[in-house]
Amino acid sequence: MSLKLSIEVANKIAISKGGLCLSTEYKNKRCKLQWMCGAGHVWNSSLECVRNKNTWCKKCFVFKRRLGIETANKIARKRKGECLSQEYTNSHTNLLWKCKKGHIWSASLGNVKNQKQWCPECSGNKRLSIQDAKIIAKSNGGKCLSQEYTNSRTNLLWKCKKGHIFESSMDKVKNQKQWCSECNIRKSQTKLANIIEELFGQQIIQNCKRFPWLKMRNNRRLEIDIYIPNIMLAIEYDGEQHFKPVCFGGISLEDANVEFKKTKNRDKVKNRLINKHIKLNGSDIKHFIRFDYKEKLTNRYVGAKLKELNIL
Repeated sequence: MSLKLSIEVANKIAISKGGLCLSTEYKNKRCKLQWMCGAGHVWNSSLECVRNKNTWCKKCFVFKRRLGIETANKIARKRKGECLSQEYTNSHTNLLWKCKKGHIWSASLGNVKNQKQWCPECSGNKRLSIQDAKIIAKSNGGKCLSQEYTNSRTNLLWKCKKGHIFESSMDKVKNQKQWCSECNIRKSQTKLANIIEELFGQQIIQNCKRFPWLKMRNNRRLEIDIYIPNIMLAIEYDGEQHFKPVCFGGISLEDANVEFKKTKNRDKVKNRLINKHIKLNGSDIKHFIRFDYKEKLTNRYVGAKLKELNIL
């Protein structure tokens, strides 16, 4: 049931806005009444406008707008930039800003003032696009094969300069500097092999060594990444795919999960068979050590780890 308008209703509305209704008589909703705001400004307006259209003191409204734009200008100057907007509506409405480097963007005064937000491009929070992905891919010597960009956490399809196709998010490629996992694994494994060669001088070093006893239940042979026969040392390098699913060759995440489980199983079998061989004083392996992609491989680091096993 709608409230019947009256001078009492006008008084209640005025008081709720911090003012007064100065009129003493009410005729109809379109007849103008006299009002006074909390700042002492007096004006005429109908009860319909004040109640239904939520209007109030125009002088205060203009003052608040002017104060808002002055505040915006003050904040912008303090940050060595500019507020390009000329009008202010409220703290939630976007204004146009310009930073000291000339970047222009939109943001509300509330976000700039209270949440301390400023230029998104300078802060690295710029809204990226598929064009940005293609530029970053080119800088890595590759390509971005995707055609659409959703957000920084959604995977895109990439291709490195060696033709490996893989999935990764813009955040990982741009901010975490991650690129082709397959290239990175081969590069790191080669680096480890070179360090081993330097540390062991003239020793014979074999890569991808197989033994008749080192195999899965289906008789599939397992390989040792690096093997030094004279001291019976077996070395494994575990890339990223040993710790989590990796989409090599652009395979789906589902397939990557399957491969990850297979890799973990092979590692488990390999560890068990090698440790059993060592305990039985087997003739092929006496020492076994693993390195992984999370370790920073240097001559000093690898040497220290080998000394812990009394190998060097």
